[in-house]
Amino acid sequence: MTDIALDNKNGSCRHTSAVENENFLKYGFLFLLFFVLMLGVTPPAQAEQFPCSSLPGGLLDGDVTSVPPANIKIDINCRIQNYPNGLNTNFTFDNNDPTPYLVIFDNVLFVGQMSCNTVADHKIWFTNNSDTTLKASCQNILIPVEKIDKQNPVGQTTATIGVPFTYTMIIPVLFDPATGGIVTDGSVNDIGNIRVTDDLSLAGTGADLTLLNVIAYQEGTNTPVPINNIGGNNLDFTLPDITAGDQIIVEVTVVLNDTAANVAGNTFINTAKWSFSRFIDGQLFEPLPGEWGVTQPLTIAEPDLVVTKTSNESVLNLGTQADFTIDVQNNGGSDAWNVTILDQLPDGATAGMCDFDPTIPGISARIFEADGTTPVSVQLIQGLDFTATYRDSSTGPPATRCQLELTMLTDRTVIGPTQRLIIVYTSELDFDTTAEGAVLINVAGATEWFGADSSFNPRAYSRTLSADGTPGIVDHEDSYTITTTLSGYVFHKTVENLTTGANPTATAAPGDTLRYRVRLFNVDQNFTAITVFDQLDLARFDLTSFNMVNLPANAEFVYSNITGQLNIDGLGAADLNLPVGNEFVFEFDITLLPTLVNGDLVSNQADLASLTVNALSDDPAGGIVTPPNPGEPTVVLIQSPGPLLKVNPASASVTIGERFTYTITVPEDPSLVPLYDVRILDDLSVSGADLNFISATVVNGGGWSLSNTGTATNLVIEDTVTGIDILANQQAVIEITVQMLNTTGNNIGDPFNNTAAYTYNRTNGISASQKPGAGVTTANMIVVEPDLTVVTKVGTPILAAPIIGGSIIEYVISMTNGGTSTAFDVNVVDNLPAELALFSGFTPTISGIPDTGFLSLPTAGSLPGQLIWGRDNGDNTLDIPANTTLVLTYQAQVQNSAVATFNNVAW
Repeated sequence: MTDIALDNKNGSCRHTSAVENENFLKYGFLFLLFFVLMLGVTPPAQAEQFPCSSLPGGLLDGDVTSVPPANIKIDINCRIQNYPNGLNTNFTFDNNDPTPYLVIFDNVLFVGQMSCNTVADHKIWFTNNSDTTLKASCQNILIPVEKIDKQNPVGQTTATIGVPFTYTMIIPVLFDPATGGIVTDGSVNDIGNIRVTDDLSLAGTGADLTLLNVIAYQEGTNTPVPINNIGGNNLDFTLPDITAGDQIIVEVTVVLNDTAANVAGNTFINTAKWSFSRFIDGQLFEPLPGEWGVTQPLTIAEPDLVVTKTSNESVLNLGTQADFTIDVQNNGGSDAWNVTILDQLPDGATAGMCDFDPTIPGISARIFEADGTTPVSVQLIQGLDFTATYRDSSTGPPATRCQLELTMLTDRTVIGPTQRLIIVYTSELDFDTTAEGAVLINVAGATEWFGADSSFNPRAYSRTLSADGTPGIVDHEDSYTITTTLSGYVFHKTVENLTTGANPTATAAPGDTLRYRVRLFNVDQNFTAITVFDQLDLARFDLTSFNMVNLPANAEFVYSNITGQLNIDGLGAADLNLPVGNEFVFEFDITLLPTLVNGDLVSNQADLASLTVNALSDDPAGGIVTPPNPGEPTVVLIQSPGPLLKVNPASASVTIGERFTYTITVPEDPSLVPLYDVRILDDLSVSGADLNFISATVVNGGGWSLSNTGTATNLVIEDTVTGIDILANQQAVIEITVQMLNTTGNNIGDPFNNTAAYTYNRTNGISASQKPGAGVTTANMIVVEPDLTVVTKVGTPILAAPIIGGSIIEYVISMTNGGTSTAFDVNVVDNLPAELALFSGFTPTISGIPDTGFLSLPTAGSLPGQLIWGRDNGDNTLDIPANTTLVLTYQAQVQNSAVATFNNVAW
């Protein structure tokens, strides 16, 4: 609102308050302008007036003159700039001067007074201030100005670190300082000599930005406009002249840097400043300050994850399963990408939840809205949308054991602001849990996530899990407590593969030695007169290899290596009893028959009889079965890795000297058993061609450092530091590059092939467990060669005979490749006799026209008159494909005046 009051001192109207301009209030600028219209009243005597003409160039600059004159008389075109904190100067026009003047206010908070006469049609150029409200009778002195319309990306109010975004400058629009609005798109005036600056620095914007790209084009036609930015990250460029009604669009792409200056919640703006020339009332003004283009604020947004852990159970008994839920909500203002969730399951000597692998029954994961019930994504797919890795009590370093790790992979797993990633998995108590009332704390949390897709350069957010999950604190982690409540009994049979060290194991190879462990734990039952029967399958086991490893002191066993029957009961005449809270354990080893084949199943189950309880043993690896339900037998799948796969290069032919690459996949089909310390064996000497090793490279499967510990012709490819370890259901893909040698043993048309095999260890790092892997032989390939034995040279005089001194002879050298492969980097040598010299008036050509890159000027050889084109001339463009001809044409000049007789030979 503007109030008008009568100033009794000089009889003029003045503004007592300013209207706030919305555009500049947003950035902390409040520019006020007070105008006085004299309305023909002659003021009383004023203080001494300082003529604008006495200012250098008619310019009053606050950056130069911090204390301005109290009174300024406008007697020329006058410019006042850079008084954003206030200019308390009075301006007057000479009522006797009929010349119209232009007064420019640029970046000025004007709190003085100005008198306007009616003698001349003065104009005020008002830019980058805020007060534009004048009485109607004063509006004619305030003219529209050209402005940059600078805009954020459409609909965008936030920006994410590492994700580029684009500002748009529309140049020009016509801006009315009287109303603060846009008059027209484009301008009614031609403008020229346009210079634009844009300070993208932290000081200029409030954020740490990097300029990625700037382009310009004509609005409407999208015709590119050349732009030359000389200011680097702080833009400084010129534009071509813009005719009335036209506009140029400038797009400035930037990115927020991953630095400490960019903090979530900080806001920043961008200001484009400019100057140009244009006519006002027939007079050209240059430079004129344009109205700045100032964007709306953008807010730096980051993802912020909060984790909650819950379950449908608070107490668990042996054999009872519980569902556990990890709720990951994004409380930040931008997307969370590639989130990693770590869940530390409890483990202890008498109670834990570490033996059960939650990834085997499968893990449920899905993105929901903030309410936790409205789906955003489809059900996420384990192994495709996310990886799920479980490390039990025997896997990996001790600090990583009993951990479930989930890593989100695809764009379907992105957690938007307020959205939730909800993960559900199943677990249960360890089968050897004996502690009643044990408190088991499970800690889960988000340990890593990113602010954008990895195709950008996003900020990474890393967190660690605490020991207790910080209960009661809203943060990236949480905990949940389970209490054990035990009843009944467990009768378990587990199996370990002594050959590989896997415990428990689900697979074995023929000839492996297995260790079976049978455990009866009495929670609250009455076990008396116990007998355990165990029938070993004579079609699966070498019954003579049986060895009892561990047996309680109060028990004895009877075993038949003919029938495979094992009986265990009390020692001597005593009964075998088991009091409440005690356990009975025995272990034995036995070796599998070497005649077993892949796919065979080895099943074994113990039978318990007593006066009170009868039961069949259960394999806890398949989930604990609670008695009195029948248990699951302990089953081992016979599985040995198959052969490797070796693939020739795409071309079935190789030329002498050529390098080519074989691709080897180990194993050809993924195996259920891991392969440790793999060594690829490749004897090139038996291939039928003379080949030599060049390199070996990992394509897929791991980050191994490969070396050839064999010879150049008998390869042994391995990683001597960590070993090539290929986990179950995985493969290693390795490329081996070799070279066809230039030897007498390699001749055109010779067929050759290659055979590769491999070895692996059953136990990691134990060379005694090494086994051979089957090899494979590739299909035949053929040796090919170029053949340049057909070379002709023809000389033709340019003028008729006789040939005398000064005569020009044109020579044509033709080389035909009659072989089966391209002749690369051909070298042409021509020995000119003393009577001839290369004629400089003719440019040698290849096939009539100069080839791209052909060096027509030959180098001189070691012999007099020797000319060399091609490879020894530093020119690698002379390649002759099979069944084609290279034609080199040049001219030579006879050097002496007598009739010349000579020979000229080329090869």
